[in-house]
Amino acid sequence: MTTVMLHVGHPKTGSSHIQSMLALSGAALTAAGIHYPASHHSGRAQAGRISSGNYAATGIIRRLDEFIAAADGRRLLFSAEQMFAQIASDPELLSVLAARGCSVQVLLMIRNPVEFLLSEYQQMVKRKGYAGTMDDYIAAQDHQPRIVHEALEFVAQCEAQGADLRIVRYGDGALEAVLADWLGADPAQLVAPEIRVNRSLSFFEVELLRLINRRFGQDFARPLADALVEECPAVAPERIYPAPAQFRRFLENCQAATETFDSRYGARYARYGFDPAGEQAAFDRAYGFAQAGAGQMAVLCDGLADDTLAGQLPARVMAGVLAQQLKGRFSRAG
Repeated sequence: MTTVMLHVGHPKTGSSHIQSMLALSGAALTAAGIHYPASHHSGRAQAGRISSGNYAATGIIRRLDEFIAAADGRRLLFSAEQMFAQIASDPELLSVLAARGCSVQVLLMIRNPVEFLLSEYQQMVKRKGYAGTMDDYIAAQDHQPRIVHEALEFVAQCEAQGADLRIVRYGDGALEAVLADWLGADPAQLVAPEIRVNRSLSFFEVELLRLINRRFGQDFARPLADALVEECPAVAPERIYPAPAQFRRFLENCQAATETFDSRYGARYARYGFDPAGEQAAFDRAYGFAQAGAGQMAVLCDGLADDTLAGQLPARVMAGVLAQQLKGRFSRAG
């Protein structure tokens, strides 16, 4: 019987860091009796760049026989955030693995839904071409913690298919320790990337990229966002909050959804306190800071529209120019 291990995220729980570590830790994985198939993302992961892991559901199903043969009795390991949504909506991967007689072990990492919302909004701006404000984004989701509802669906699918599921809260221990414990590997042998992988953005970066998305579309903004993240890994990330009334509605829905999850699967979210007063104070500080640079951001975005720049400067060159602004003037510690 082949054991198949699936690290599925969920999104915004350090998956890029984990995938970089897996790509760098071939010797440790071999010593632990694990085969982690290489993919076209492997080079980026080894370099600490943004990647998508190795294989998600479609690729695993299509090449399962090949992967089992290559494993030669070792455990098979796959890591891809896409599997979280894929399995939550359709158990095909788990069904195929069960039909082949595979033993399935799943690592699901969950995150405070408030933190997830703030991080996901940034991800939508930098990677998906989203041009709306945070208020637009939270309203489009009807102020619901979508990720908690999706986690409920995911866990139900795993239970129905008999998968061995481990749920870990993001932030409960170093990612290296969490991963080593799940893999049964020596944590001292795991190789961590030397730089922060796929960091979140500063206020300046979010607003600039949002304006670029609105003006030019994601074909320009996405490579620029990747360049900023990869070429300027030390820039301090910052949070952008929704307006107070919208945020209160979201917090109320968070409380209800996380209590439902905890009642079924143990006190997973229980330590995440939702503090409207504290979060509102953070919002007030964030909003005031972001407004201070709004004029400069608009000027920079308009400058990019100049025919002498648009479509001619590579994203990494433009990122180098913008980095001078990001290294202090528009970023603050925190």
